[in-house]
Amino acid sequence: DSGGRGERQGEMDAAALTAAGEAWVAADPCAETREAVRGLLVAKDEDGLRAAFQGRVEFGTAGLRAEMGPGTTRLNDLVIIQTAQG
Repeated sequence: DSGGRGERQGEMDAAALTAAGEAWVAADPCAETREAVRGLLVAKDEDGLRAAFQGRVEFGTAGLRAEMGPGTTRLNDLVIIQTAQG
């Protein structure tokens, strides 16, 4: 249920984005990206959280290619660790 907020199908709601951000903060070994996500959570920056967590970097024919930054949609220490572990 989108709660009348006009969320697109498949789009994470605020609670899911917050949960993803909190899980990221708990697992991220890099202080810089961990603090960036913590800042998004404190600011309740739903757009920033969505940009960081609405999807995942995929391994393609050229390997992993994405902008560097926090979250599952960008390249960073945690995404590399998770990808290497399968």
